[in-house]
Amino acid sequence: MTPIPQQIQGPHQPDEDDDDDMYVEPNYRPPSAMDQDIPGDGIAGGSPMLSPSPNAPSPEIVRSPSPHPAVPTPAPSASTPPAAHRRREDEDEETSEAEEEEEDPQLGRQRTQDRQVDMDALRAREAAQAIRNQNPFNDVEEEPFELASNIESIQETLGYIDELRNTSFDNSGLPQSIIEQIRQPLEGAPTLSENEQFFIDLYFATFGAPESVYNKVRDAVSRRFSTEEAPFEVPSLYKIRKLVQQLTGIVVVQDDMCVDSCMAFTGKHAAKKECTVCSKPRYLVGARDGKERPRKQMTTILLAPQLQAVRRSPKGASNMRYRQQKVHEFRQHQRETTNNPGATIYDDVFCGSDYLALHDRLSLTEDDIVVGLSLDGAQLYQNVESDTWIGIWIVYDYNPSIRYKRRHVLPAFVIPGPNKPKILDSFTFRSLQHLSAAQREESGRGIKCWDALKEAVIFARIILLLCIADVMALIAMDGRVGHHGAKGCRLGCKLKGRPKPGQGFYYAVHNKPDNYDQPGCDHPDTNVRTITAIPPVSYYEESLKALVESRNPTHYEDVRKETGLCKPSILSGLLQTHMLAIPRCFTVDLMHLFFINLGQLFIPLWQGKLPCKATDSKASWTWARLTGEQWKQHGALVGESHRYFPSMFHRTPRDPAKKINTKYKATEYYLYLYGLGPGFFRTFLPRIYWRNFCRLVAITRLYIQRSITGEQLRYGETMAVQFVEEYEEIYYQRRVDRIHFCRPAIHTIIHVAREAARVGPGAYYTQFTMERAIGYFGQEIRQPSNPFGNLAQITVRASQMSALKVVFPSLDPPPSLPRTSFATNTQGYTLLGPKSRFPEKIEGLEGHAIQLVYGAPVSKYIKWGRLRLPNGQISRSRMREDRQVAREVRVAKNVKMLIDGEVGYGEVLFYFTHTLAQPTGEIGEIVPRDFKALVSFYGRPNIDLYQDSFKTLWACALSGTDIRVVDISCIASVVSMQPLPRVEGDPEGLWFVVEKSGLDDKDTTPEEDNEDTL
Repeated sequence: MTPIPQQIQGPHQPDEDDDDDMYVEPNYRPPSAMDQDIPGDGIAGGSPMLSPSPNAPSPEIVRSPSPHPAVPTPAPSASTPPAAHRRREDEDEETSEAEEEEEDPQLGRQRTQDRQVDMDALRAREAAQAIRNQNPFNDVEEEPFELASNIESIQETLGYIDELRNTSFDNSGLPQSIIEQIRQPLEGAPTLSENEQFFIDLYFATFGAPESVYNKVRDAVSRRFSTEEAPFEVPSLYKIRKLVQQLTGIVVVQDDMCVDSCMAFTGKHAAKKECTVCSKPRYLVGARDGKERPRKQMTTILLAPQLQAVRRSPKGASNMRYRQQKVHEFRQHQRETTNNPGATIYDDVFCGSDYLALHDRLSLTEDDIVVGLSLDGAQLYQNVESDTWIGIWIVYDYNPSIRYKRRHVLPAFVIPGPNKPKILDSFTFRSLQHLSAAQREESGRGIKCWDALKEAVIFARIILLLCIADVMALIAMDGRVGHHGAKGCRLGCKLKGRPKPGQGFYYAVHNKPDNYDQPGCDHPDTNVRTITAIPPVSYYEESLKALVESRNPTHYEDVRKETGLCKPSILSGLLQTHMLAIPRCFTVDLMHLFFINLGQLFIPLWQGKLPCKATDSKASWTWARLTGEQWKQHGALVGESHRYFPSMFHRTPRDPAKKINTKYKATEYYLYLYGLGPGFFRTFLPRIYWRNFCRLVAITRLYIQRSITGEQLRYGETMAVQFVEEYEEIYYQRRVDRIHFCRPAIHTIIHVAREAARVGPGAYYTQFTMERAIGYFGQEIRQPSNPFGNLAQITVRASQMSALKVVFPSLDPPPSLPRTSFATNTQGYTLLGPKSRFPEKIEGLEGHAIQLVYGAPVSKYIKWGRLRLPNGQISRSRMREDRQVAREVRVAKNVKMLIDGEVGYGEVLFYFTHTLAQPTGEIGEIVPRDFKALVSFYGRPNIDLYQDSFKTLWACALSGTDIRVVDISCIASVVSMQPLPRVEGDPEGLWFVVEKSGLDDKDTTPEEDNEDTL
């Protein structure tokens, strides 16, 4: 087996047990490399104003731990443009340039250098144009644009964009061995010796445990299998990790960063020795050996080697063919529904109009790879400042059933805290630089990969589809102003906000307040029904061009207020043909929008905790009912709902009166607001406010579906518009002192339907994937004294383990079924214990129900206690739960069923299998084994509550006498049935349905039951 260099090594070579030095940063500064022939990267509807600068510097690559800084270029000021772009303010000036140069020799030398740079840039552009003419992948030409601005903050980003546009693997600073590894991937099927597989199995089994555990197991195995003639040696943990690195090809880069997390020393700041924000030194002061040692580093796991590993096994290569198959199926579906677009089903990102247009323009094939970038911050410890930022890559080529599972989510970077990054572009630069270089490989053909199915080397273009982040990170990535800006819509619609008199914060208010004459903001009402669509890319281009060309800070503020932009997106440095156009690569995160932001609005609103001005009175807030004893009683009611939620619902809502201010989770907000809300809130909210909220519940439940029809999207948009209009009417009431009731989340709801048609249902690009990644990386931290360094190591090793499992599927065998399980002949359904030991006779109502179905005596049957569904959920039964007396039972016996196209709910009594003698009585003739459930059905919903709540409150009774036999294939999911709190006029004994959101699906469903037999 040929060793492959897996990491960028510095001058320090780690000792065998020096785990902290598993990988060492290069400390390099990548050049701009205008002498490289870079293909054009503009697209129709892209950003033509952001092209390579003709005056970009070309610093040398420095790999020593003490890089020699290049001569700094003076920062542009608001009054003096850079020398290369100087403009003569007085065209009638009598003094000629020759006279100026004669009087000032230094000026003459500067102008001579500028002319030489201009000629070099011209030759580079001509060479790039020649490549474009020969390259079928770059079919859209980009207009030249000088990457320069008079605004310092914009120039900061333009510097990163310039470097990204002019990067390649050759000038990225990577060692030549790593570049060759990427450009010449291993060919052929990888193999493992028996001992290597055993050692890796041992490593997997002890992953996450202390190192001492591995060493003890290692010693025990060595003693067991060693003889005097042939000692058996198990590799040390260091050696096994080196083996894993060699097998996977994963490449790790570490970049120095400010000790206070202000910035990373990358791109144009790579040679600096102190932070440009806080001026703190980059290196430790007074090192004994005199070497410059960085005070803090961030970690980047390069994308291309991770993607190359995916196709190295037949199974991995087969999984990557889903996207092309899905596009073919959806196109066929579109043809079948041409005359009925409302029947079109959107059930993945590849059904969105934007992806389909990109697919056609680039003629994407099964060899190409479509990815998304997701980033977010998290607190590692609740009571300690430990803010950490993590980035991940989502590979959309996978089927959604495996796309979001841990082993298929690729780590991108880890930014240690404890503070938030101030210049986020500097931290994302390394990942984006690598992506940009990969996109530009082979004149846009992409990176080489060994495809195990084709048994050949293929070219894979890496296409960036979406960039997802929370609001704070998104501001830094998309370049828009914050949500309190004059135009703060995250999707860039033309809604202009309105501030309170004397304040600088703008609010997303559609209706003009009464008696409101704020200068520049007294525009008439905005028709909510006319702004649901986002503006075209050309509008963004024009706005960005105006922003970049701002003359001075005052002009910049005016343009910023008018356009809603504050800087270009760093993504403008990527190959624009190989991505969804900016800003259309940014969309709405449903997790933050519906689950968190709206929850943090409505609960304080109903508590009467929003600020109340002197001109207003809380006595007039007829909705503020969650106060005092009412709030405590309501909180207790929510807390008691816990036992009615199945365990696979995970984080159930805690008592909000006690816990809502202590990191209430997104899944808690969902179950609280959109699950329990329609049933619980009606006990205190006046009807007009309850019905308005039920509109929101209906919208939310619709939008979080993984499969949505065109007709449903139109209905959802109509409901969203009505909700927003009604919300402003009943809460805000055109009062200036209530403008702050209109938060950005209320406005954003109107855009969600169009976004689903544009980039697919929002369930496929939420931050739940990122939240889970933060969770499973964070829970493995074992070094409280150095949590950030430990987290970086965990992330890297998780990436290596995931790659190993893809390259060697034998290392990741499918989970085995429990001993007493039985895989049915209905795909995806598995019967689980406990089960009865011997056949029994069914009597009473249960036996009568079975007799009605089969019309013949049952000769044999076995009862089963649980059923695993195709969605991974495990449904229990009354038979199973009646045995649990030692602890509180989380009820999981209620199910949702689809029978002949109609929805029904019931309580499963038990599952059973049997063989049945034929009605003819002929001996020996046996019907094949059957798989059924005996279910006690709930009644139909209370029609008044159902319709009054916009079909969000399904309240029904359980009679206990409506018992039927149901085929297990009719069971769709496990649900929670909650007792409905009574209000005057309600029937007694009603239960209402709460379903689990599909957005927070886990990789696995925890097993709680260990009993196998009755």
